[in-house]
Amino acid sequence: MKKLTLVLFILCTALVACSSEESLFVKDYYVHVTESYDTERDHDYVYILDGYDENGKEKLITFYVDEPLDIGTVMEVPTQADGYTGDVKEIDMEKVPEKAQESFSKNEE
Repeated sequence: MKKLTLVLFILCTALVACSSEESLFVKDYYVHVTESYDTERDHDYVYILDGYDENGKEKLITFYVDEPLDIGTVMEVPTQADGYTGDVKEIDMEKVPEKAQESFSKNEE
């Protein structure tokens, strides 16, 4: 019985640790704003754009920002498996992984 309780405690602790924003399930997607696209909602601007992970895999990404983004802006958007989007940040194109940059180029053609 003590072993079962210990195993359950360890599993619960691991689940709680993995549920934080810094969990292993967080994956960054990169979004390149190529046209004027935003929808204002409750004083936030909503973007629904194609994003690419470090391997160039595409995923539809939804995120909110306080101000509309300029054309050419590149955003790094952390996402979790359940669809949660963390705090987005603007980055330079040089910091985007090569495969994601290649996907930007293919998508813009």
